[in-house]
Parts: sequence; structure tokens; C-alpha cells
Amino acid sequence: MTLGYSAIRFTLNLYQYHKIPLTQAYARAIAQFRSLRSEHHIATTSAVIEAEAIGAVFTPGEIEHAFEKEKKGLVTWERRAELDEGAIAARKRWKAIVARQVGVGQWTKGEEYVRLWKEGVRPTYSPALTEPVIVDSLSAEHIAESADFMQTMRR
Repeated sequence: MTLGYSAIRFTLNLYQYHKIPLTQAYARAIAQFRSLRSEHHIATTSAVIEAEAIGAVFTPGEIEHAFEKEKKGLVTWERRAELDEGAIAARKRWKAIVARQVGVGQWTKGEEYVRLWKEGVRPTYSPALTEPVIVDSLSAEHIAESADFMQTMRR
């Protein structure tokens, strides 16, 4: 049970069983809650100071561990920025030199297509679309008699 939940139960206890008005019961419970929280904080802090005074060494907690991981992550951001700047500079220095073909990639408003059509030249867009499909000579009966690799058919 958390300390906050205990403060609420304490408020209800004062209100129900001790007949203290709810606003006063709440104010008393909050004051006691803050007092207990403060006492706990002071006791913990003094225990840590005493332990360190006699030579105790505490390992970093989760918060310190998270901060260290964040610091390492920020260092990689700086390296990435340097690498990105280098890549941008390299792209500016080098350009691809491509031999341009005359007529390729230029819009002819379909005139080139019509000219080739009138000459009887058939377009070859993709060999996979224009070549005939070779069908295996297996019949349906032969396939039905073959072994089932998934072993779903039972004989």
C-alpha cells in the first residue's frame, strides 16, 4: 500500500470515526503525509552520509545509468552531423557523367510512336510480357497421382 493511499484512508478515518469535518480531516492528513515524507527523506539522506563516511561506495542507480546512456547517444549525434556534412560536400564535388542519347527521354507528343507503328515496328516493352508462356505437359490426372509434399491427402 502506498503512502498516498494511506493518507486518503487516514482522511476518511478522521471523517467517519472521529467526526472531524472533511476539509479539516484532509488538511490534517496532508500535513501528516508531508511530515512523514520529510522525515523519511531526512533519515535516508543521513543514512547515506553516514554510510559514505565509513567507506561505503554506492553503485550508480538507474537514473545515473540513463544519463550516461543519453550522453553517449548525444556524442553519436555529433559524429553523425560531421559525417553528414562530409557526405554533402562529397556529393557537391562529384557528378555523374552520362552519355546522353539523342531522342531518348524527350517527349515527342507520340509522333515517334506513330512513325514506328506506320513502319510496322512492334514495341517490345518487356520480354516477360511478350514471350509465350511454356506450359508443362503434365495432365491433371498425373498431378493428382503425384506425391503430396505437405502430406495433406490420405489414401
